[in-house]
Amino acid sequence: MKGKLDENFDVDFFRRLLREDVLRDKNYFKKSFQVFSKHENERPYELVNNVPKIQDDTFFNFVLTVYKKGIELDTDLIKQIDSAPKYVRFFLFPKNFDYSHFNLTWLLLYDPSLERDSVIYERFGEIKEIRRAVTQELKKRYHPKYAEIYTKYFM
Repeated sequence: MKGKLDENFDVDFFRRLLREDVLRDKNYFKKSFQVFSKHENERPYELVNNVPKIQDDTFFNFVLTVYKKGIELDTDLIKQIDSAPKYVRFFLFPKNFDYSHFNLTWLLLYDPSLERDSVIYERFGEIKEIRRAVTQELKKRYHPKYAEIYTKYFM
């Protein structure tokens, strides 16, 4: 497995190995972060009827796997993503994120009504800055997905 990854690194292949508990080598996290740091688009989605639709799900599937497996990423790896778009830094290290750069729309990139995505929101429920942002948005205007996130994960 390591030989294949060393020869031709593939984030999706590494993610599958993580999912199956075959490999958790820190060096491959670094390689994944190098790939994600090359994402040039600060907005990894397009708005369709005011709903964000992910353009490439590689990163988001990776995050979902990391969260589901309960993998706590080593904060030393934050340096690996200094040049990455803000959403990458947010999803990989939400507890260490500078929330002055937070975009509430990022919460809609996963679906709070899907059991599969609940692990994302459960982790975010612990972060007061996210809770505050959702609360402020709901005070301004009602949004069914933010209301669902709030009632399921922040109450």
